[in-house]
Amino acid sequence: MHPKKTLVGFWIVLTGLCAIHTMICSAPAAESDTITFESLLEEMVNRDSIARLPRPAYTCRQFSSYDRNSTEPGSPTWWANWDRSYFVRIEDNNGRKEHVLMDADGPEAVVRFWATWHESGHSPRYFFLGFLVILKKY
Repeated sequence: MHPKKTLVGFWIVLTGLCAIHTMICSAPAAESDTITFESLLEEMVNRDSIARLPRPAYTCRQFSSYDRNSTEPGSPTWWANWDRSYFVRIEDNNGRKEHVLMDADGPEAVVRFWATWHESGHSPRYFFLGFLVILKKY
């Protein structure tokens, strides 16, 4: 066999092996489908994560108590600002009125919470995944 042909064949094989090795080594590692406290904390402190979509993907759900009278620009009620005590629904459970702020299915991580109430003297009760959770007032 001619030495030049052997050398060319060697380089073709070596280049192919290097390409395969590079693809295998640069493939993203399998990531967990579970969002944990640690994964959320890592995402918050890792500045590179700002430039990437979260993996696994998750959904941001937001609810607001905005004044429902504020419907369209130019209408007489556009600047309506009675922004409190608007709820998804009000339920009657064992004689107690319960105002539902948000109702969503699936796993949850509440990262920010703020609410206004027109009336005072009531104790808020929070249910997550069907369980009552007592939150401290700060």
